[in-house]
Amino acid sequence: MKKLLTILFAVAFIGAMTVSCKEDCKNCKTKTTNNATGDVTEGSSSEYCDEQLDQVENEAPTTVGDNTSTWVCE
Repeated sequence: MKKLLTILFAVAFIGAMTVSCKEDCKNCKTKTTNNATGDVTEGSSSEYCDEQLDQVENEAPTTVGDNTSTWVCE
């Protein structure tokens, strides 16, 4: 019985460690909207993980002239 509990604990511990080490990743691209015409242009998609993903998702929209660019992550 003690051996069975030890094995179950080891399996649960390994499972928990595997989940906690998993990276949080998403594919993100820029979306630029022309505020005068409503035209939308999307950039190419790239994968961002962990801290880089947080930075991209928290970046404020940027407006230059009539164009506003934002990040879209899926």
